[in-house]
Amino acid sequence: MLRSIPLRTFDAPISDTENLTSAMLFRTAVSAPKQGGVTVDSMRRAMIVLDGLDKASDALLLDEAHWQFLRDAMNTCPWGAFSPHIVTATDDVINAEKVDPNK
Repeated sequence: MLRSIPLRTFDAPISDTENLTSAMLFRTAVSAPKQGGVTVDSMRRAMIVLDGLDKASDALLLDEAHWQFLRDAMNTCPWGAFSPHIVTATDDVINAEKVDPNK
């Protein structure tokens, strides 16, 4: 089974031509150094999530282990500001639908 996480574009401009996306938040969360540094295992897991984001269009598909990694990263990332979009993106990860890749 895979988890399907919707990729959103929020009505939150970050520049004159670009809005905040959940993919940006996911990239930030998995790339943020944790207290005490980053292990090679975490780097490998992050690379799989980042590769998945590069290939995704409407939804990010992750196996259970990498979904858990992203879920934990979103929940523990030390965000620099309050944003309801971070909460929405985190909830999207937590509530990701299970899908059968063979269907």
